[in-house]
Amino acid sequence: MSNAYLDVAERVLRIVKRPLNPVEILEIAYETHLVPPHLFGATQHKTLQARLSEDVLHHPESSKFYRTDPALFFLKDLRFDPSIKADTSEYRAPRRSKFLKRGKYLYLASEGIERLVPKDDKPFKIGFDEGCFRNFAFFSDWDAPINEGLLLRLFIVTARNDSVLSFKLGYRNINNEILDGERSIGFGSVVEEGARDLFGVDGLGIISSAISELAHNLGMPPRIAEQARYENLVEAVGLLQPIFNVHDRSIHLILVYHCPDEFEPIQGSLSSKDFRWVTAANPTNRFEDYDVISRELFFRSIVTKIISN
Repeated sequence: MSNAYLDVAERVLRIVKRPLNPVEILEIAYETHLVPPHLFGATQHKTLQARLSEDVLHHPESSKFYRTDPALFFLKDLRFDPSIKADTSEYRAPRRSKFLKRGKYLYLASEGIERLVPKDDKPFKIGFDEGCFRNFAFFSDWDAPINEGLLLRLFIVTARNDSVLSFKLGYRNINNEILDGERSIGFGSVVEEGARDLFGVDGLGIISSAISELAHNLGMPPRIAEQARYENLVEAVGLLQPIFNVHDRSIHLILVYHCPDEFEPIQGSLSSKDFRWVTAANPTNRFEDYDVISRELFFRSIVTKIISN
C-alpha cells in the first residue's frame, strides 16, 4: 500500500509531537506496534524517507508533512501547537547547485569581493573591470582554496520588455520520474576552465558559459545564441552571496539575458518547464514558491532594476 508508510509517520508524529527523522519514526513505530504486518524490509527507513520526500515535494499544498531540517519531518497542523517545545519552523531547501564534475572551475579571490556584495535592498551594478575579476584561478573541487577564494556560480535571468522568464524546476525521484519543484527566474551554472575565451567580453568564459546554459534550457537556435553573444545581450548585473548556508564557499554572479522580442523559449531540458513571463509586481506565484536566489532578487527589488534597464 503506497500510503502505509505515510500513515505510520503521521501516527508516530502525533504521538511524540516533535520533528523526527525516518529512522526515529520507524523505531517508535515498532516500539508502539504501529507497523502493519505487510510492511517489511531491511531498508525501510530509506523507503520512508523517499515517501515523505516525494509527498512534500510533489504535493506541497495537500501534504500533511513538511521539513524542519533536511532530515526531519513534522505535521503541518501541529506546527503552531503551543504545547510543542521543539523548533517547528519550516526548512526551505536552497536551490540545488550544479553538479561539479571532475574538472576545474572558476574561483575569484575573496579579498575585495565583500565591498561588491549588496547589503539589504541596496541596488548593485558591476562590470568585468572590477578588481575581483582580475584575481581569479581555476581549481578542481578537491584542491580549491579554503579561505582565499570563492567558487563563482552563475544565475542567469532572461528578461524581455517589462518581464522576466519564470519556470518550474524539475527533479528526478528514486524511480527516475520527473517531479515538480520550486519555481525560479534564473538558470544556474558554473564556469569550466575549457570555456575560457580570450576574445569574449570578460575573457574568463563567463558569458560563453551563460549562453551555453541558456541554449540548453531554452532550446535556443544557433542564430539566437550567436546574436546573444556578439551583440552583448548578456550582461553582469551584480554579485550576490545568499545567507542560507554560512559554510558555502561560493558566490553568485547575477547575469541578465536581454531576450529579443521574436524569441519564445521552448523546453530544451527536462530540468525546467512551465515557462511564464512575469513582472516584479505580478510574479504569478507566492514568493515562497520560488527558489532562494529568486526570492532575494524579488525582495531586494533587483528584478525591478533588471527589467527597467
